[in-house]
Amino acid sequence: MPAQHRVVTEPTPHLHQRAPEERPLLEAVEIEDRLQVAQLEHQVLDHGLSRKQGLLKAARAKANLRDHYDVVRNGELLFGFDLQPLTEDEIDECADQATTWIEDKKWGPVAIPERTDKADYRRRLIHRATPEPDCSQVWGDKDLWDALDVLQPHDAVRVLLPGEVEECIAKINALSGFKISEREEHTGRRKGRDQAKR
Repeated sequence: MPAQHRVVTEPTPHLHQRAPEERPLLEAVEIEDRLQVAQLEHQVLDHGLSRKQGLLKAARAKANLRDHYDVVRNGELLFGFDLQPLTEDEIDECADQATTWIEDKKWGPVAIPERTDKADYRRRLIHRATPEPDCSQVWGDKDLWDALDVLQPHDAVRVLLPGEVEECIAKINALSGFKISEREEHTGRRKGRDQAKR
């Protein structure tokens, strides 16, 4: 049988094993590679924040994000208050508190939702999204409670007209990350890609 020839591949020598004339160039390449890795590890976003800084800033969003709403009627400023974002848990809690629950006798002691009072739900959202000290000074005003004949702080939001409630909810949604225009744009792009695949 003919002799088989085996090709032996020599391992690439390390930097210290290279010829002296090759070392300066190779050292420069390795330094550049290390710099690129460091840049990726500390990636800076377009607005100048590193990924970690962005995460921590997002975690503190509720303390940093604010908007203001003024109640103006017939050209007269009556009062105003700040609004802040709500977490998903806070939104769910407001919905639960505005919902009437009944016991399902068929399945045992299990509570099921019967009806959600939408007006009460929206008042609770506005009350919960009002930070201190505005929450106590506006919705906790006992004279306002007497004028409206209510007993709970969130019920004091009844002082707002339906259009004013709508504007407040829109501000809370925007603060809480519900950006309708961006979501619709994203949905439109996704639909376009799906149609292109067909």
